[in-house]
Amino acid sequence: MRNQPNGNFGTWKPVIIGGLVAFILLTITLALLADPKKAEDGQFFLSFIFVPVAGGLGGLIYSFLNKLNFENQQLSIFTNFFSVLLYLFLVIMAFTIGMESLG
Repeated sequence: MRNQPNGNFGTWKPVIIGGLVAFILLTITLALLADPKKAEDGQFFLSFIFVPVAGGLGGLIYSFLNKLNFENQQLSIFTNFFSVLLYLFLVIMAFTIGMESLG
């Protein structure tokens, strides 16, 4: 019982981690590939909103699916694989929506 989280922090932890990972990936991608002139104009504002929110949602879905107890090991592996794919899909879609808003 020593390693189990108490209260609501157990639910918020994967949301925060998912949002931070998405934010870091977005920051690295924009630092390497983006046009500096657009960054000066503040056109990436929606991207920095959508992508961490989508990452947090993906982390929340992963957390809920990971808490399910499966008797079959293959089903557990499939669920984890599916939740990671869903996380990546959400982050990529949020990144696409944020970049499309640039015009």
